Amino acid sequence: GFWLLWVSVTAWAQPVTNLSVLSFNVLVAGQRGLGNITEAIRRSGADVVGLQEIASSPAAISQVATSLGFHTLPGLPILSRYPIRGTAGLGTSEVQNGATIELTPGQRIHLFNCHLAPYPYGPYFLRDGQSVDAVIDLEVATRLPQMTSLLAMAAPYLALDEPCFLPGDFNAPSQVDY
Repeated sequence: GFWLLWVSVTAWAQPVTNLSVLSFNVLVAGQRGLGNITEAIRRSGADVVGLQEIASSPAAISQVATSLGFHTLPGLPILSRYPIRGTAGLGTSEVQNGATIELTPGQRIHLFNCHLAPYPYGPYFLRDGQSVDAVIDLEVATRLPQMTSLLAMAAPYLALDEPCFLPGDFNAPSQVDY
């Protein structure tokens, strides 16, 4: 007779200790070309990518993922070198979306990707003579509710003993824009 020895290689997989996360706003549904988007991601060496301004084009997301040999889920603007095990309770809206990604068996991360409202834009208010207080009120009324909603949905994952990432286009100007 003979012996058959079957061993699962994944059971011995070493944990991932170096992970590259990219936030990439592809501008207006990737009108600069999917080949350019794919090449930029490839050159970056990113393992996980949160895309912004492409959620309206699920076919484009899928095409970029396929070209890279990455994982995605239908309509989810997140790409991963590692398997995506499901949405992280956030769905696939342009404003907020998330995924649970399995790096190795038993090793997961959660990525929450967002694209907050681009307008109204604070620096334009200042340029047009509005006060700093008016700009702060604008941010509180426009983007803060979106961020509060995203963080509320992410809260169960943030409470886990697993890494969480938040790439995105926050459309909130930095202090140098003022």
